[in-house]
Amino acid sequence: MTSLSASQYALLQNRLSTYTGVNVAHSNARAYWNFNAGYSRAATVSGNSDYYGMLNGSGDLLETFSSSDMTNRSDIFMGGLGLNISPAKETNIGFVSNLKVVAVTIDYASEGLIHKENGIVRLNTPYTSQIDSRPYKSTSSLYYNGKIGATSVNVTDEILLGSATKSSVYDEVGTSAHAQTKGADRYGMNSLMLSFQTPVKGVKLGYGAELALSFNKNELQQTEQGIVTDVVSSTVKNGQTLLGTFVDVRAQWLGLSWYAGLRYEYEASSYTQNGTRVTRQKPSPHFLSPSFSLSYSGEDLQATLSYRKSLHRPAYSSLNNFTLLENHYVYQQGSPFLLNETNDALQLLGTYKTLSFSASYNYIRNTATTALARHETKADVLLKRRINIPSYSTLSLGLNWSDSFGPYSPSVEVGFQKQLLKYSGLTFDRPMMELSTSHYVELGKGWSVNADASYSSRSHSLFSEYSAKWSYSLMLSKEIGNFTFDLSLQNLFLDNKQYRTRRMAGIFAQEIEARDFSGAGLNVSYR
Repeated sequence: MTSLSASQYALLQNRLSTYTGVNVAHSNARAYWNFNAGYSRAATVSGNSDYYGMLNGSGDLLETFSSSDMTNRSDIFMGGLGLNISPAKETNIGFVSNLKVVAVTIDYASEGLIHKENGIVRLNTPYTSQIDSRPYKSTSSLYYNGKIGATSVNVTDEILLGSATKSSVYDEVGTSAHAQTKGADRYGMNSLMLSFQTPVKGVKLGYGAELALSFNKNELQQTEQGIVTDVVSSTVKNGQTLLGTFVDVRAQWLGLSWYAGLRYEYEASSYTQNGTRVTRQKPSPHFLSPSFSLSYSGEDLQATLSYRKSLHRPAYSSLNNFTLLENHYVYQQGSPFLLNETNDALQLLGTYKTLSFSASYNYIRNTATTALARHETKADVLLKRRINIPSYSTLSLGLNWSDSFGPYSPSVEVGFQKQLLKYSGLTFDRPMMELSTSHYVELGKGWSVNADASYSSRSHSLFSEYSAKWSYSLMLSKEIGNFTFDLSLQNLFLDNKQYRTRRMAGIFAQEIEARDFSGAGLNVSYR
């Protein structure tokens, strides 16, 4: 049997964005294959107004103002191919491959970059900036699922390959300052995993091992004229070998479902900068990840209590010594010495009839984020630097009600999130309240309507304090034969400004983004 589906989507905001996709699938008694392809052309426009204020070593107040319009244009091609063959009962052999090619151009145009010292204007100039990026990524997965006696066997080999070229140009009209940066990024990963599951006296015992090899090479070249920065050309290489083993047990006992697991990882990594290997001090190459869950399922009540310790490694794109120019007085800086993040997560999930609830607590160490700092040698320059936060915790609560009354299906959800973060004598703990609701109505004769709305309060996210936010969407749908037409409206007449404020190390920053988040869309799909 062969099936075909296709969709065409258009979204009109300040610019028109479109997506076209097609999927073809075929199946028979022994095999299944599918092919999909899509093309997206997106265009967004937003405005940014930034203010940075700080005191230098002499006690002078340094202020930088900039307002700019940003236009983002991207072309994205994506495609995938999958094949599954079943040569015998409970046996599957196959592969899944996906490809993504992107071309992105971001233009910034500012009528004025203003820098003041104790209220005296030292610079006032328009400037332009353009970022051009061409990333490519392909993923492939080969797998075998089968049985040896009563033991289930899974073998998976995953391959990731990617590259990107990136260039940026910064020009000041009033000073003739010019800076151009060119970069190239290449990366790859191969992960081989073997896992087994064996029933032993009513208990399912799982065990296995994984070996992963990865690399990244990142190059940066900078040329400048009429401006002196500390941006230097550099080449960095990252490599990592990861060995993991795991065991877990699943059982049913006393009307409850039990799960307990333990994973061990050993990591060996390397960092080379301009041909010289740099030693990075990490707490330990060993990591143990325990996990546990307990589930109950009754007629009206279902609940799961779980705990897991997990590890998240910093992205290769952050593990470098690069300094990038945002404007004359604001730089961005990476760090090759970022540590692995760990998270101890305790979670309770449940449903009772038409209600569902959730509660979670996370204790997080070494989260990588961006902090504000003064430049070491340039007193008037602000650094946005990647650092690790030693530790902080988060608490979240949620309650959802949903039901159906004939053709009408409403839902309401309330949520609460709070982080407990202290850093350099400052506290960042403003909580966030969330409220969302959805209403779906079947109108008959293929017509339906859906309305969604949400609100989130002013809150902290790590070092940043974000303003409150409203959003809504309306969708009218009509089915005609194999076609479905969806007409949507979103966020019309709402304030599109998002405020982000940061106060740290004697530095105050306020960044205002006029987002491109309202518009009208039309989607046509065929099945």
